[in-house]
Amino acid sequence: MEPTYQLRVLGSDVEGLVGQRFELAESRYAFGRAEGVGGFYLNDYRAIYVRSNGVSRVHATLEKRDGAWWIADEQSHAGTNVNGDRIDGPRALKVGDRFTLFKTTFELATT
Repeated sequence: MEPTYQLRVLGSDVEGLVGQRFELAESRYAFGRAEGVGGFYLNDYRAIYVRSNGVSRVHATLEKRDGAWWIADEQSHAGTNVNGDRIDGPRALKVGDRFTLFKTTFELATT
């Protein structure tokens, strides 16, 4: 049986976000600061809002492909970091990996 995945918020400049958990029940997510995270993602991606001025409208996407979770920066101004390294293309994540969008850090975990 495949594990159930979630994202844990470890740190953030957004009040009330630290400690939240997001169950990854869908296969595609878009992270951004604005409602609709750019509009065109709404039909295909589930939105996770990070309402911080340092986060772009559509900052990053997270997709499950071939049994792995992949994070990609969507040409955001602040960039996306995985385990402290800025990424310039899609990056596969494993359980325990952390990714940061401006000042908000998520960790991929299983339940």
